[in-house]
Amino acid sequence: MKANKISSIFTMVLLLSSFASCFLLFYYFDNNTNSRDIKELLINISIGIFTGSFLSFIITFTNYNICKRQNIAEFVSIVNCLNVLLMPFYNVYKVEAERNNELENFLIQKWYDFLFENYHKTFIQFSFFFKKNKKLMNELYIRIVNTVEIKYKYDFNLVTLENYDKERLELFAFLRSYKDELYVNVLNEKHKTLCKLSKLKFDNNEQYKA
Repeated sequence: MKANKISSIFTMVLLLSSFASCFLLFYYFDNNTNSRDIKELLINISIGIFTGSFLSFIITFTNYNICKRQNIAEFVSIVNCLNVLLMPFYNVYKVEAERNNELENFLIQKWYDFLFENYHKTFIQFSFFFKKNKKLMNELYIRIVNTVEIKYKYDFNLVTLENYDKERLELFAFLRSYKDELYVNVLNEKHKTLCKLSKLKFDNNEQYKA
């Protein structure tokens, strides 16, 4: 996608340059007998460059838009699936309830596996067009990775249960209050924004709102 964008910019510059050269040659180049043949040759060359650049620009710009829409559609799907994976946490802890250590570990591992497979490996691909909003996903991913790392250390008796539990509680607090909102609600708003951007339609978006 980045290559198509760079190619589009390059062909646009070439397009404008060749058009400007045609204009200058036609109106400002000396019209005496000796230079007329050179003028016509240069104009023909400029017209040829202009035509080729115009066709190349259309192709590269079209390819860029197609790739961008495909990447956004893929990211929308990831955000939608992440919403679904996060919802059990909110459903379980919507009211004050006794904590379930096994369930918490299962959910955290599920989130980690999903984000590692679908976000970490494709981050460069998505970050190119998602620069302003990548912080939303990055923060969650980093917190989950840190929690899983502490979990592995706890499994090998390198840290205490209190250390691991502190990391879990910080992750849960983040999910309950991200910029004074539930994280899943912020994510859901981002999902709807991306759907509009890529002109995708998902039924019953509101079902993911906690």
